[in-house]
Parts: sequence; C-alpha cells; structure tokens
Amino acid sequence: MSSKYQLFAQYPSLVSVLSILKSAQYSSLPEVEELLNIYSRINETNDQDSGVGDDRKYPLIVFEGLDGCGKSHTSQTVAKKLKASLKSTPPSSIMSLREKFDAHDSLLRRAYYSLGNYIAAQDIKQDLQKQPVVMDRFWHSTSAYGMANELVKNSDLKLPDEDDDIYSWPKDLMKPDLVIYLTVSEAIRLQRLSRRKNFTLEENELKKNAKFRELLTTIYRNMNNPELVFVDNSEKSVHESSNDIVELIHNLPMFKHSL
Repeated sequence: MSSKYQLFAQYPSLVSVLSILKSAQYSSLPEVEELLNIYSRINETNDQDSGVGDDRKYPLIVFEGLDGCGKSHTSQTVAKKLKASLKSTPPSSIMSLREKFDAHDSLLRRAYYSLGNYIAAQDIKQDLQKQPVVMDRFWHSTSAYGMANELVKNSDLKLPDEDDDIYSWPKDLMKPDLVIYLTVSEAIRLQRLSRRKNFTLEENELKKNAKFRELLTTIYRNMNNPELVFVDNSEKSVHESSNDIVELIHNLPMFKHSL
C-alpha cells in the first residue's frame, strides 16, 4: 500500500486491508484475531474473495450522508417501498467489535471498517439474486471519514486534487448501482441529533467542528465511479423524499431489467 493511502488511512483493496490486520503490529490483538476469524468463516461459506464479477439480478442502492441527515429513516422507507433487503455497515457479524476498534489508532480502525465493507458485500450476494438491496453506508463513508479525520489531525496534510485516484471505488469491491447522498440544513441536522443519547467520536466531531463537516462534504463530492446523487432532504417529508428516490431507482437499467 502506497504511503499516500497510509497517510489518509485508506485501503484501496482487500489485500491492503488484510496486510495491515495480519501485520506483526496488530495480528496478536484479540479483537483482530476475532475479526479475521469471522472474515475467514464468511469467506469460506461464500467460496469467493470479493464482489467483483458478481452476477446480480437486482440493484444495490447505497445511502450516504452526514449523521442526522435522515439517512437511516429514509433508507428504511425506500427499502420498504421497493420490497428490498435492508443492510448496513459495519455488518451485524462484526458490530460487537466496533467499540474495541474505535479505541485504536486510525490505521487499524479504518482496517476494521474497510474489511466490514468486504464482509457486507459477501453478505448481500444471495439477496441480490432475489430482490434489491438497500445499504445504509458503504465504502464512501469509510473512505470519507478516514480521510477527513487525518486532515483535521495533521495540518501538514492537504486534500488531494479532485481527480486523484484516492477517491475511486476499490476495483475488487462490489460496486453499487446507485449512491444517494442526503443533505439537510445544519439547523435541521443538529435538531435531529439532539434526540440521540449516545454519539461516536466522529459524530461528536461533526457537532463541534465546522472544518470537519466541510472536509467531509468536499471529499464526498470528489468521489467518483460511482458518483453520488445529492438529494436535499431539508424541506420534504420522508415520504416525499422516498418517493423521489424510488423514481430514480425505477429508472435504473438494472431495475428495469429485473422486472
């Protein structure tokens, strides 16, 4: 893995994730051993090592956005309207390890979330043969939050140019057919967050650090292949926003083909 990717705590491939987890620095940690064991069991069950070359019959729709944008509620509503399977990352099989990895340095922490994306891709392969899949967060979140965190911590780092390959989807990870990025005004976002009791480190950073929010939004906008479709979720009800998004999905070639 090149120094550029390490500087921004990014993993461009499954091999790069596993090399860090299996390194002498981290491999003896109990949580790393457990994570790798879970991955091995899932990988053996699926008898494949990535999402590339999948023969899905239905589309994969991913929802992204800052915490408090209404992403989870909207993704649930859209999944119900589409009669789709609803998933999220990190996947349930490794969620119990999240708190332990969140306490580690950024390189190991992002390795956990990155491997979670590959596990999630394995989990949904069979579902995509039978119905659409709606995913609450995927690779975009892992990459954007990792990059923004490093930029905030290290003032010597500069945001890569928008055409840099660091913004490109990993070639060995199952790619979504559509990525929806929900936006809301900051006032509405904070109002929604005020109802929550527990916050992750990144959610707390979002609340207090305007630079972090701006960096995240810029990074998301720079991401490509697939690009994100930005949908303003400020003025409309969840029902109205969901109907607009369902119409977008119905126009996907993959969706039309699956009917």
